[in-house]
Amino acid sequence: MTMESDVRHALRCRGFVMGVALWAGAVPAAGAQSVTDDAAIVFRDVAVLTMDADTALVGQAVVVEGDRIAWMGPVEELETPPGARVIDGAGRTLLPGLADMHVHMDRTDVPLFPANGITTVREMNGDDWHVALRDSIAAAEVVGPRMFVASTLLAGEPQPWRHVLIPDATTAYRVAHEMKDRGFDYLKIYDGLSRASYDAFVEASGTLDIPLVGHIPRDVGLDGVLAVGQSSIEHVEQITY
Repeated sequence: MTMESDVRHALRCRGFVMGVALWAGAVPAAGAQSVTDDAAIVFRDVAVLTMDADTALVGQAVVVEGDRIAWMGPVEELETPPGARVIDGAGRTLLPGLADMHVHMDRTDVPLFPANGITTVREMNGDDWHVALRDSIAAAEVVGPRMFVASTLLAGEPQPWRHVLIPDATTAYRVAHEMKDRGFDYLKIYDGLSRASYDAFVEASGTLDIPLVGHIPRDVGLDGVLAVGQSSIEHVEQITY
């Protein structure tokens, strides 16, 4: 078993949300072990980067229990928890899972994320199959990154890609409820929305407890989206515009 397949096996068995990536090639991993779903995972003989050192710390061990790093220190000080799964890092560098905060993915992308150390993604033009995939990954039925799924683009003018056209505030409020019912994590604000439509989404966001993310509609402006606390502004050039 390779290092990459060993880590993926841990992800599959545990629904291991935090995730880790071991870089610089595949490494022989520990032999087959009998582990339970709540067993700790021990990464032994790894290099780690900290927030208060200029160089990597080598010869380290990291103990993960559930979704938390429970202990880190020199290998010689490691006390392996009973029943833990031990992965030999062979001196490679251990990183927390990476997060890609803006993706437009299709089904063929799914295995590429964990294979490249990306364990969390935000899909920013969601469809119902994205929601179903998110739930399948969370249930450990599919190996893939933890997903947050924004609604289909909510646009005030026709777009060349998948979107829902929002001509007025009444439509905005109705569509917000539909998106919430379909299981999306965010409402994706897009170009061309009138101020009245945007305000309807703001009202629905508070009522439904679903955050607003996305663009800055021209009729609303930067001050407008900041004033209502829009959770994210996608694309830095939106601020310039």
